[in-house]
Amino acid sequence: MKRNLLTLLIMTVLSSLLSFPASANVEKTPTFRITSIGASNNQVVVSMTGKNVVDLYGYEARFTFDPNHLELVETTSTLGGFSISPKINSNEIVIAHTKTGNVLGKSGDFVIGTLTFKYKQLGQSTVAWKSIKAVDHNLGYQTYSLMESASVSSAKMETPPHVLGSVDVSKQELNNIKDGKVVIEVADGKQTVLLPAKAAEIIGNNKLELKFKDLSVYLPVEVLKSLQDLLSFDEMEDAKISFSFNKVSLEVKNDLLTKASNKAKAKITANGDIIDYSLCVITAKGKVQTLTTFNKPITVKLKVNYSAQSSLLGHYFITDSGELEYAGGVIAEGYMTAEVSHFSKYAVLSYDKSFEDVSDTHWAILAIKELAAKHVVIGVNDTQFLPNANITRAEFAAFVVRALGLKAAGISSFADVSNKAWYASIVTAAEETGIIKGRSEFVFAPNETITREEMAAIIVRAYQYKTGIQATAEQHTTFIDVKEISAWAKTDVNTAFELGLISGRGDWHFAPKEWSTRAESSQIIVNLLKKL
Repeated sequence: MKRNLLTLLIMTVLSSLLSFPASANVEKTPTFRITSIGASNNQVVVSMTGKNVVDLYGYEARFTFDPNHLELVETTSTLGGFSISPKINSNEIVIAHTKTGNVLGKSGDFVIGTLTFKYKQLGQSTVAWKSIKAVDHNLGYQTYSLMESASVSSAKMETPPHVLGSVDVSKQELNNIKDGKVVIEVADGKQTVLLPAKAAEIIGNNKLELKFKDLSVYLPVEVLKSLQDLLSFDEMEDAKISFSFNKVSLEVKNDLLTKASNKAKAKITANGDIIDYSLCVITAKGKVQTLTTFNKPITVKLKVNYSAQSSLLGHYFITDSGELEYAGGVIAEGYMTAEVSHFSKYAVLSYDKSFEDVSDTHWAILAIKELAAKHVVIGVNDTQFLPNANITRAEFAAFVVRALGLKAAGISSFADVSNKAWYASIVTAAEETGIIKGRSEFVFAPNETITREEMAAIIVRAYQYKTGIQATAEQHTTFIDVKEISAWAKTDVNTAFELGLISGRGDWHFAPKEWSTRAESSQIIVNLLKKL
């Protein structure tokens, strides 16, 4: 019987596997995307990315392409381990890769691998990702059917970027270090900057800023070193690192925004241009190596329109199919600053999400909209938020963890937090920071409704963790029901009230033992974010 490609690959490493505890599941179903992330001369690189991936030890991925237009040159994987040579049958490509040994698979949001194609003729074509069989470290697997595609095109065999009127930065300019930073001012109209291939060695531990009109990009030394490592010793001579960006056309921009609005079930508008970024290294002979993922995030700083409702703005990666990936973003002095771990199309977008059960006059509508835009809260479905529904301890922990951008490093110590539960990594992240505590040493009670005094204690710890300020307040005797507050919670309740993180329920009642609602929790998270 003919074995499939992944089975053959995995069987070769079975002998090295031992029993290993399962990793914590994340709350959402994994999603997979394919994106064209860079093209040069007669080649294009297509990237496979995964989001909410858990324990990816190996995989078999299937693609379709136009063999009359494209020729597969190579594939790469970020997992480590080894791959079997791609199998190509007519217009189908099958690739497989596996880690080796007694280790967990890779989890989180990351670039899984790349496929590099060579153009065989001019024009536009499509690479479609049809499916992925994802294998965990215990050799369990799940197959995901996909409908992801990336458009690639070659209008002509392009001239390498270093002869297209780009800015060529000299070694002397990189040595112009002031206050631990090198700033390269780029003239208006220029969209490509070339750096010496050994830029990392030249600037040392100093920071590098490429400053364009309305845009600044900060390239870490670690990323510059990764680009240098893509070349052999012989290829280093006269090689250049190339950073470039292009604003997509108005037609493409409107098409992407329409697709994004339909997929997100929200009103998505752009605060400025959608920008396609590229980072690569070019040899003297014109060979181009594109860096597909960064070992340290690159910081992007974009000018924003002050007329926009800033609480709904965020920095997003947007795929050709309109899928959005939130990259955060902080606004200060008219600019939004965000970190990205790979390049493609990005934009500052307004994410305006409405729910049928949250009217325009609802007291918490602004808080709910802001947190939906920051992807801290989500509805129970596409159209309902249930603002008056009670919230569980796990759900509130999720609000806090998302708001602070926390990530789990290990596995929860609570006996009632299954590593397969949607909230496993959330509870673990909050537990590791000390923000949450159990109702006993080994019981977290994730599905029980959270009380207002419990919520006050968590929000104070979150404030203290993020600011480093150990704020405390004396007993607030103006609450009529102060005697109903548990002894362990009195200081936290008073501190939360004094800081403006939480308020009473009217008539100077705090209602410490009553349950909190989704609307109340949303407002409290917004109060916290405003204090940070």
